[in-house]
Amino acid sequence: MQKRLVLLTAGLLAVFVTVLPLSAFACGQERWDVKTGTDLDAKLVDPSVIHNTRIAAMRSWPAPNHPPSKNRVAPYETQVWTVNPTLKAYALEKDSDYHLVLADQSGNTIIAEIPAPNCVGPTSPFAEEIAHARKVFDEKLQASPTFQNVSIPVRVTGVGFFDFHHGQNGVAPNAIELHPVLDIIFNPSGNQPHLMQ
Repeated sequence: MQKRLVLLTAGLLAVFVTVLPLSAFACGQERWDVKTGTDLDAKLVDPSVIHNTRIAAMRSWPAPNHPPSKNRVAPYETQVWTVNPTLKAYALEKDSDYHLVLADQSGNTIIAEIPAPNCVGPTSPFAEEIAHARKVFDEKLQASPTFQNVSIPVRVTGVGFFDFHHGQNGVAPNAIELHPVLDIIFNPSGNQPHLMQ
């Protein structure tokens, strides 16, 4: 009887060890309102106006010394941008975001992030688009806490966002990101629109 109890306890422990990492995921905090569109400046962003750009151009944008916690840095964080890079890696982060590493043909990278829909407040004008982008991603790939390396052409549309540089996988020198991602298309085809700086 004692032997069975030990085995049962060990079995339960194994279950808790397996489940615990998943339960450790929660919504983020740092500049979270700006990341998800619940900040006061979100109304300045018009999702219907999309600016086509390049990763190299985004990496040249001047980063603010101290990004405001509740406001946006115009014009980069008040506009929606589209890039046509290669998805090189992805993972599920502890703040429940999907972290995407995007690269151009020269190997320049930026980060794009898709928040979990349940971490996006009801006042966000981007809530529907974020949920759609997350669904499209889930239909193609399965994110886990471990980075998965891939090489898939994508078209990614999202709001500009300056993060804090802390050695993230794929971070740009100025820590510019597309966050939140509003749309992602895998293996896009057709004519590309004229690129803007």
